[in-house]
Amino acid sequence: MKTKILLALAENPWELELMSTINENQELQIKRRCIDSVDLLAGIHLGLANKVIISADFKNLNFETIKNAIRLGCEVIGVYLQDDLNAANNLKSLGIENCLAVAPGQVSKSLKVISQKLLLDKELETFSQEISELDKIPGLISIYGTNGSPGRTSSAINLGFSLANKNSPTLLIDLDAVAPSISLALGIVSEIPGVSSLVHEALKGRLSTKSFSEVSFEVKPGLHVVTGITNPNRWPELRTSGLLKVLDFASKYYANIICDLSVILPETTDEALSELDIFKRFDHIPAIINESSHLIYLTSATPLSLLRASESLEMLNEISSITPKVILNKVNKYSLGAKYGSVVEAILGRWTEVEEIVRIPENNEAYAQSWMLGGPVLLDKEIRKIFESLAQKLAREITVPPRFKQILKKVS
Repeated sequence: MKTKILLALAENPWELELMSTINENQELQIKRRCIDSVDLLAGIHLGLANKVIISADFKNLNFETIKNAIRLGCEVIGVYLQDDLNAANNLKSLGIENCLAVAPGQVSKSLKVISQKLLLDKELETFSQEISELDKIPGLISIYGTNGSPGRTSSAINLGFSLANKNSPTLLIDLDAVAPSISLALGIVSEIPGVSSLVHEALKGRLSTKSFSEVSFEVKPGLHVVTGITNPNRWPELRTSGLLKVLDFASKYYANIICDLSVILPETTDEALSELDIFKRFDHIPAIINESSHLIYLTSATPLSLLRASESLEMLNEISSITPKVILNKVNKYSLGAKYGSVVEAILGRWTEVEEIVRIPENNEAYAQSWMLGGPVLLDKEIRKIFESLAQKLAREITVPPRFKQILKKVS
Protein backbone atom coordinates (compact mmCIF):
# COMPACT_ATOMS: atom_id res chain seq x y z
CA MET A 1 0.00 0.00 0.00
CA LYS A 2 1.40 3.39 -1.01
CA THR A 3 1.99 6.17 1.50
CA LYS A 4 -0.15 9.18 0.57
CA ILE A 5 1.55 12.58 0.63
CA LEU A 6 0.91 16.22 -0.20
CA LEU A 7 3.59 18.22 -1.99
CA ALA A 8 4.21 21.86 -1.04
CA LEU A 9 7.12 22.70 -3.33
CA ALA A 10 8.20 25.71 -5.39
CA GLU A 11 9.43 25.87 -9.00
CA ASN A 12 13.18 25.59 -8.38
CA PRO A 13 14.87 23.02 -10.66
CA TRP A 14 15.88 20.75 -7.79
CA GLU A 15 12.33 20.80 -6.41
CA LEU A 16 10.83 19.92 -9.78
CA GLU A 17 13.34 17.06 -10.05
CA LEU A 18 12.39 15.92 -6.55
CA MET A 19 8.69 15.95 -7.46
CA SER A 20 9.36 13.91 -10.61
CA THR A 21 11.39 11.38 -8.64
CA ILE A 22 8.68 11.08 -5.98
CA ASN A 23 6.09 10.51 -8.70
CA GLU A 24 8.10 7.53 -9.95
CA ASN A 25 8.51 6.04 -6.47
CA GLN A 26 6.41 2.88 -6.02
CA GLU A 27 5.97 3.42 -2.28
CA LEU A 28 4.67 7.00 -2.41
CA GLN A 29 1.49 8.45 -3.88
CA ILE A 30 1.15 12.19 -4.52
CA LYS A 31 -2.45 13.08 -3.65
CA ARG A 32 -2.07 16.77 -4.47
CA ARG A 33 0.60 19.24 -5.46
CA CYS A 34 -0.56 22.28 -3.51
CA ILE A 35 -0.30 25.74 -5.06
CA ASP A 36 -0.16 27.71 -1.80
CA SER A 37 -0.68 27.35 1.93
CA VAL A 38 -4.48 27.76 1.65
CA ASP A 39 -4.61 24.86 -0.79
CA LEU A 40 -2.34 22.86 1.52
CA LEU A 41 -4.59 23.32 4.56
CA ALA A 42 -7.64 22.40 2.52
CA GLY A 43 -5.97 19.20 1.32
CA ILE A 44 -5.00 18.22 4.87
CA HIS A 45 -8.46 18.90 6.24
CA LEU A 46 -10.09 16.92 3.44
CA GLY A 47 -8.07 13.93 4.56
CA LEU A 48 -6.26 13.54 1.24
CA ALA A 49 -3.06 12.80 3.16
CA ASN A 50 -1.51 13.48 6.55
CA LYS A 51 2.10 13.74 5.38
CA VAL A 52 3.56 16.83 3.71
CA ILE A 53 6.86 17.45 1.96
CA ILE A 54 7.45 21.20 2.03
CA SER A 55 10.22 23.59 0.97
CA ALA A 56 11.18 26.99 2.35
CA ASP A 57 10.22 28.64 -0.96
CA PHE A 58 6.65 27.34 -0.91
CA LYS A 59 4.18 30.14 -1.67
CA ASN A 60 2.77 32.05 1.34
CA LEU A 61 4.48 29.73 3.81
CA ASN A 62 4.24 31.01 7.40
CA PHE A 63 4.21 29.89 11.01
CA GLU A 64 0.39 29.75 11.20
CA THR A 65 0.21 27.37 8.25
CA ILE A 66 2.60 24.91 9.87
CA LYS A 67 0.96 25.24 13.28
CA ASN A 68 -2.48 24.47 11.88
CA ALA A 69 -1.17 21.61 9.74
CA ILE A 70 0.32 19.98 12.84
CA ARG A 71 -2.83 20.71 14.87
CA LEU A 72 -4.88 18.88 12.23
CA GLY A 73 -2.71 15.81 12.76
CA CYS A 74 -0.20 16.17 9.94
CA GLU A 75 3.43 15.06 9.72
CA VAL A 76 5.45 17.84 8.05
CA ILE A 77 8.86 17.17 6.53
CA GLY A 78 10.90 20.13 5.34
CA VAL A 79 13.31 19.75 2.43
CA TYR A 80 16.09 22.10 1.40
CA LEU A 81 19.02 22.11 -1.00
CA GLN A 82 22.16 20.88 0.71
CA ASP A 83 24.39 23.73 2.01
CA ASP A 84 21.49 26.23 1.83
CA LEU A 85 21.64 27.10 5.52
CA ASN A 86 19.18 30.00 5.19
CA ALA A 87 16.49 27.65 3.88
CA ALA A 88 17.21 25.12 6.63
CA ASN A 89 16.97 27.81 9.32
CA ASN A 90 13.77 29.21 7.81
CA LEU A 91 12.07 25.81 7.93
CA LYS A 92 13.08 25.23 11.54
CA SER A 93 11.97 28.74 12.54
CA LEU A 94 8.50 27.89 11.21
CA GLY A 95 8.24 24.97 13.63
CA ILE A 96 9.25 22.16 11.27
CA GLU A 97 11.30 19.71 13.31
CA ASN A 98 11.97 17.17 10.56
CA CYS A 99 14.19 18.81 7.91
CA LEU A 100 16.14 16.81 5.34
CA ALA A 101 18.78 17.99 2.87
CA VAL A 102 18.61 17.19 -0.85
CA ALA A 103 22.02 16.77 -2.44
CA PRO A 104 22.49 18.46 -5.84
CA GLY A 105 22.54 15.85 -8.60
CA GLN A 106 21.63 13.08 -6.13
CA VAL A 107 17.91 13.54 -5.76
CA SER A 108 17.16 9.79 -5.97
CA LYS A 109 19.60 9.05 -3.16
CA SER A 110 18.18 11.87 -1.02
CA LEU A 111 14.66 10.62 -1.64
CA LYS A 112 15.50 7.25 -0.09
CA VAL A 113 16.13 8.98 3.23
CA ILE A 114 12.87 10.95 2.90
CA SER A 115 10.94 7.79 1.97
CA GLN A 116 12.29 5.90 4.96
CA LYS A 117 11.19 8.74 7.22
CA LEU A 118 7.69 8.79 5.71
CA LEU A 119 7.25 5.02 5.87
CA LEU A 120 8.38 4.80 9.49
CA ASP A 121 5.88 7.40 10.65
CA LYS A 122 2.55 6.15 11.89
CA GLU A 123 -0.46 6.75 9.67
CA LEU A 124 -2.91 9.06 11.43
CA GLU A 125 -6.62 8.55 11.00
CA THR A 126 -7.94 11.82 12.44
CA PHE A 127 -7.39 15.11 10.62
CA SER A 128 -9.36 17.46 12.85
CA GLN A 129 -10.01 17.37 16.57
CA GLU A 130 -12.73 20.01 16.41
CA ILE A 131 -15.38 17.96 14.58
CA SER A 132 -17.02 15.28 16.66
CA GLU A 133 -17.70 11.92 15.06
CA LEU A 134 -21.34 11.47 14.08
CA ASP A 135 -23.26 8.80 12.23
CA LYS A 136 -24.74 9.75 8.89
CA ILE A 137 -27.45 12.35 9.41
CA PRO A 138 -30.79 10.86 8.27
CA GLY A 139 -32.20 12.53 5.17
CA LEU A 140 -29.19 14.81 4.64
CA ILE A 141 -28.63 15.46 0.90
CA SER A 142 -25.50 17.34 -0.19
CA ILE A 143 -25.44 18.99 -3.61
CA TYR A 144 -21.88 19.57 -4.77
CA GLY A 145 -20.14 19.94 -8.13
CA THR A 146 -17.59 21.65 -10.31
CA ASN A 147 -17.00 25.39 -10.24
CA GLY A 148 -18.24 27.55 -13.08
CA SER A 149 -21.99 27.52 -12.25
CA PRO A 150 -22.94 23.95 -13.18
CA GLY A 151 -26.46 24.46 -11.77
CA ARG A 152 -26.21 23.44 -8.11
CA THR A 153 -28.66 26.02 -6.77
CA SER A 154 -31.29 25.47 -9.49
CA SER A 155 -31.06 21.72 -8.96
CA ALA A 156 -31.33 22.11 -5.18
CA ILE A 157 -34.49 24.20 -5.61
CA ASN A 158 -36.07 21.84 -8.15
CA LEU A 159 -35.34 18.84 -5.95
CA GLY A 160 -36.74 20.63 -2.90
CA PHE A 161 -40.04 21.38 -4.64
CA SER A 162 -40.26 17.84 -6.02
CA LEU A 163 -39.75 16.32 -2.56
CA ALA A 164 -42.30 18.66 -0.99
CA ASN A 165 -44.78 17.72 -3.74
CA LYS A 166 -44.49 14.14 -2.53
CA ASN A 167 -45.59 15.21 0.97
CA SER A 168 -42.05 14.73 2.23
CA PRO A 169 -41.24 17.71 4.56
CA THR A 170 -38.03 19.29 3.30
CA LEU A 171 -35.55 21.90 4.53
CA LEU A 172 -33.43 23.69 1.92
CA ILE A 173 -30.36 25.36 3.42
CA ASP A 174 -27.92 27.65 1.59
CA LEU A 175 -24.32 26.76 2.52
CA ASP A 176 -22.64 28.17 -0.57
CA ALA A 177 -19.57 30.03 0.71
CA VAL A 178 -18.82 31.71 -2.64
CA ALA A 179 -22.09 32.96 -4.13
CA PRO A 180 -25.18 32.06 -2.03
CA SER A 181 -28.21 32.65 -4.23
CA ILE A 182 -31.17 30.58 -3.02
CA SER A 183 -32.80 33.66 -1.47
CA LEU A 184 -32.40 35.58 -4.74
CA ALA A 185 -33.72 32.69 -6.82
CA LEU A 186 -36.82 32.35 -4.64
CA GLY A 187 -37.45 36.06 -4.15
CA ILE A 188 -36.80 35.95 -0.40
CA VAL A 189 -36.03 39.38 1.01
CA SER A 190 -34.23 39.07 4.33
CA GLU A 191 -31.29 40.67 6.08
CA ILE A 192 -31.03 37.71 8.47
CA PRO A 193 -28.40 35.07 7.61
CA GLY A 194 -30.51 32.20 8.90
CA VAL A 195 -27.77 29.60 8.99
CA SER A 196 -25.52 31.83 11.12
CA SER A 197 -28.29 32.44 13.65
CA LEU A 198 -29.02 28.73 13.98
CA VAL A 199 -25.35 27.84 14.47
CA HIS A 200 -25.00 30.41 17.25
CA GLU A 201 -28.11 29.01 18.94
CA ALA A 202 -26.70 25.48 18.67
CA LEU A 203 -23.35 26.48 20.19
CA LYS A 204 -25.16 28.13 23.10
CA GLY A 205 -27.31 25.03 23.65
CA ARG A 206 -30.52 26.92 22.83
CA LEU A 207 -31.50 25.32 19.52
CA SER A 208 -35.25 24.66 19.32
CA THR A 209 -38.17 24.64 16.92
CA LYS A 210 -38.60 28.30 17.80
CA SER A 211 -35.07 28.96 16.53
CA PHE A 212 -36.09 27.61 13.12
CA SER A 213 -39.43 29.43 13.10
CA GLU A 214 -37.66 32.78 13.56
CA VAL A 215 -35.27 32.46 10.61
CA SER A 216 -36.91 30.03 8.14
CA PHE A 217 -39.18 30.79 5.21
CA GLU A 218 -41.99 28.62 3.90
CA VAL A 219 -41.93 28.83 0.10
CA LYS A 220 -44.61 26.17 -0.30
CA PRO A 221 -46.34 23.76 2.09
CA GLY A 222 -43.73 21.32 3.30
CA LEU A 223 -40.70 23.22 1.93
CA HIS A 224 -38.75 25.61 4.15
CA VAL A 225 -35.66 27.64 3.36
CA VAL A 226 -32.79 28.81 5.56
CA THR A 227 -30.81 31.60 3.93
CA GLY A 228 -27.02 31.70 3.69
CA ILE A 229 -24.23 34.16 4.50
CA THR A 230 -23.60 36.79 1.83
CA ASN A 231 -20.71 38.52 3.61
CA PRO A 232 -17.56 36.35 3.24
CA ASN A 233 -16.03 37.94 6.35
CA ARG A 234 -18.69 36.23 8.45
CA TRP A 235 -17.97 32.68 7.30
CA PRO A 236 -14.98 32.11 9.63
CA GLU A 237 -17.29 32.59 12.63
CA LEU A 238 -19.46 29.65 11.53
CA ARG A 239 -18.24 26.71 13.60
CA THR A 240 -18.60 23.39 11.80
CA SER A 241 -19.42 21.56 15.03
CA GLY A 242 -22.39 23.90 15.56
CA LEU A 243 -23.60 23.49 11.99
CA LEU A 244 -23.59 19.70 12.32
CA LYS A 245 -25.70 20.06 15.46
CA VAL A 246 -28.17 22.19 13.48
CA LEU A 247 -28.45 19.57 10.73
CA ASP A 248 -28.78 16.73 13.20
CA PHE A 249 -31.53 18.62 15.05
CA ALA A 250 -33.33 19.40 11.78
CA SER A 251 -33.33 15.70 10.81
CA LYS A 252 -35.78 15.09 13.67
CA TYR A 253 -38.30 17.51 12.13
CA TYR A 254 -37.74 17.24 8.38
CA ALA A 255 -37.70 14.11 6.27
CA ASN A 256 -35.11 15.66 3.96
CA ILE A 257 -32.43 18.34 4.37
CA ILE A 258 -30.91 19.67 1.14
CA CYS A 259 -27.56 21.50 1.47
CA ASP A 260 -26.49 23.68 -1.44
CA LEU A 261 -22.68 23.61 -1.23
CA SER A 262 -19.99 25.53 -3.08
CA VAL A 263 -16.71 24.08 -4.29
CA ILE A 264 -14.00 23.82 -1.62
CA LEU A 265 -12.00 26.80 -2.80
CA PRO A 266 -12.79 29.56 -5.31
CA GLU A 267 -10.53 30.28 -8.26
CA THR A 268 -9.77 33.68 -6.73
CA THR A 269 -9.66 34.58 -3.06
CA ASP A 270 -10.72 37.65 -1.14
CA GLU A 271 -7.60 39.59 -0.19
CA ALA A 272 -9.43 41.03 2.81
CA LEU A 273 -9.36 37.61 4.45
CA SER A 274 -6.29 36.03 6.01
CA GLU A 275 -5.15 32.64 4.75
CA LEU A 276 -6.63 30.87 7.76
CA ASP A 277 -9.92 32.74 7.38
CA ILE A 278 -10.17 31.70 3.74
CA PHE A 279 -9.60 28.11 4.81
CA LYS A 280 -12.24 28.34 7.55
CA ARG A 281 -14.68 29.72 5.00
CA PHE A 282 -14.88 26.24 3.45
CA ASP A 283 -14.29 24.23 6.61
CA HIS A 284 -17.88 22.97 6.78
CA ILE A 285 -18.07 21.44 3.29
CA PRO A 286 -16.08 18.20 3.73
CA ALA A 287 -17.68 17.62 7.13
CA ILE A 288 -21.22 17.90 5.73
CA ILE A 289 -20.39 15.69 2.75
CA ASN A 290 -19.01 13.08 5.13
CA GLU A 291 -22.21 13.10 7.23
CA SER A 292 -24.62 13.05 4.27
CA SER A 293 -26.96 10.17 3.56
CA HIS A 294 -27.06 11.11 -0.13
CA LEU A 295 -24.59 12.97 -2.35
CA ILE A 296 -25.47 14.64 -5.65
CA TYR A 297 -22.67 15.78 -7.93
CA LEU A 298 -23.35 18.41 -10.62
CA THR A 299 -21.26 19.06 -13.71
CA SER A 300 -22.07 20.92 -16.91
CA ALA A 301 -22.03 19.07 -20.22
CA THR A 302 -18.86 20.74 -21.49
CA PRO A 303 -15.34 19.33 -22.02
CA LEU A 304 -13.79 21.66 -19.42
CA SER A 305 -16.37 20.76 -16.77
CA LEU A 306 -15.79 17.05 -17.36
CA LEU A 307 -12.05 17.48 -16.86
CA ARG A 308 -12.70 19.36 -13.62
CA ALA A 309 -15.23 16.73 -12.57
CA SER A 310 -12.71 13.91 -12.81
CA GLU A 311 -10.41 15.58 -10.25
CA SER A 312 -13.10 16.71 -7.84
CA LEU A 313 -14.92 13.37 -7.93
CA GLU A 314 -11.67 11.74 -6.91
CA MET A 315 -11.52 14.17 -3.99
CA LEU A 316 -15.12 13.30 -3.02
CA ASN A 317 -14.17 9.65 -3.04
CA GLU A 318 -11.57 10.45 -0.36
CA ILE A 319 -14.16 12.21 1.81
CA SER A 320 -17.22 10.01 1.53
CA SER A 321 -17.83 6.31 1.02
CA ILE A 322 -21.20 7.05 -0.61
CA THR A 323 -21.46 6.62 -4.38
CA PRO A 324 -22.65 10.01 -5.67
CA LYS A 325 -25.60 10.46 -7.97
CA VAL A 326 -24.06 12.31 -10.90
CA ILE A 327 -26.06 14.90 -12.82
CA LEU A 328 -24.81 15.98 -16.24
CA ASN A 329 -26.50 19.35 -16.60
CA LYS A 330 -27.18 21.62 -19.59
CA VAL A 331 -26.93 18.82 -22.14
CA ASN A 332 -27.17 20.03 -25.76
CA LYS A 333 -26.15 18.75 -29.18
CA TYR A 334 -23.29 21.22 -29.55
CA SER A 335 -21.04 20.99 -26.47
CA LEU A 336 -21.10 17.21 -26.05
CA GLY A 337 -22.87 15.54 -28.92
CA ALA A 338 -23.71 11.88 -29.31
CA LYS A 339 -20.23 10.95 -30.58
CA TYR A 340 -18.75 12.02 -27.21
CA GLY A 341 -21.01 9.70 -25.26
CA SER A 342 -18.25 7.16 -24.71
CA VAL A 343 -15.95 9.89 -23.34
CA VAL A 344 -18.61 11.05 -20.89
CA GLU A 345 -19.21 7.50 -19.72
CA ALA A 346 -15.48 6.80 -19.39
CA ILE A 347 -14.95 9.84 -17.14
CA LEU A 348 -18.11 9.76 -15.03
CA GLY A 349 -18.47 5.98 -15.09
CA ARG A 350 -15.47 5.66 -12.78
CA TRP A 351 -17.55 7.10 -9.96
CA THR A 352 -21.09 5.92 -10.61
CA GLU A 353 -23.10 3.46 -12.67
CA VAL A 354 -23.33 4.76 -16.24
CA GLU A 355 -27.04 4.01 -16.44
CA GLU A 356 -27.55 6.04 -13.25
CA ILE A 357 -26.11 9.27 -14.70
CA VAL A 358 -28.91 11.86 -14.81
CA ARG A 359 -28.88 13.97 -17.98
CA ILE A 360 -30.75 17.28 -17.86
CA PRO A 361 -31.34 19.01 -21.20
CA GLU A 362 -30.36 22.64 -21.63
CA ASN A 363 -33.36 24.99 -21.65
CA ASN A 364 -32.30 28.55 -20.88
CA GLU A 365 -35.80 29.90 -21.33
CA ALA A 366 -37.29 27.54 -18.75
CA TYR A 367 -34.62 28.35 -16.17
CA ALA A 368 -34.87 32.10 -16.83
CA GLN A 369 -38.62 31.91 -16.27
CA SER A 370 -38.18 29.98 -13.03
CA TRP A 371 -35.78 32.60 -11.67
CA MET A 372 -38.09 35.46 -12.69
CA LEU A 373 -41.04 33.76 -10.97
CA GLY A 374 -39.01 32.72 -7.93
CA GLY A 375 -39.72 29.01 -8.14
CA PRO A 376 -38.82 25.69 -9.76
CA VAL A 377 -38.63 24.94 -13.49
CA LEU A 378 -42.23 24.58 -14.67
CA LEU A 379 -42.05 25.23 -18.40
CA ASP A 380 -40.07 22.13 -19.36
CA LYS A 381 -42.03 18.96 -18.59
CA GLU A 382 -39.00 16.75 -19.26
CA ILE A 383 -36.90 18.54 -16.64
CA ARG A 384 -39.77 18.42 -14.16
CA LYS A 385 -40.13 14.66 -14.63
CA ILE A 386 -36.38 14.15 -14.13
CA PHE A 387 -36.47 15.82 -10.73
CA GLU A 388 -39.67 14.02 -9.77
CA SER A 389 -37.90 10.73 -10.52
CA LEU A 390 -34.83 11.82 -8.54
CA ALA A 391 -37.03 12.85 -5.61
CA GLN A 392 -38.69 9.45 -5.67
CA LYS A 393 -35.26 7.80 -5.20
CA LEU A 394 -34.04 10.18 -2.49
CA ALA A 395 -37.14 10.77 -0.38
CA ARG A 396 -36.63 9.56 3.17
CA GLU A 397 -39.17 6.83 3.71
CA ILE A 398 -40.40 7.16 7.27
CA THR A 399 -43.69 7.51 9.08
CA VAL A 400 -43.92 11.24 9.76
CA PRO A 401 -44.27 11.80 13.52
CA PRO A 402 -46.42 14.61 14.96
CA ARG A 403 -43.37 16.80 15.61
CA PHE A 404 -42.99 17.41 11.88
CA LYS A 405 -46.28 19.30 12.05
CA GLN A 406 -45.10 21.28 15.06
CA ILE A 407 -42.38 23.11 13.18
CA LEU A 408 -44.18 23.24 9.85
CA LYS A 409 -47.07 25.20 11.32
CA LYS A 410 -44.81 27.77 12.97
CA VAL A 411 -42.52 28.61 10.05
CA SER A 412 -43.64 31.39 7.74
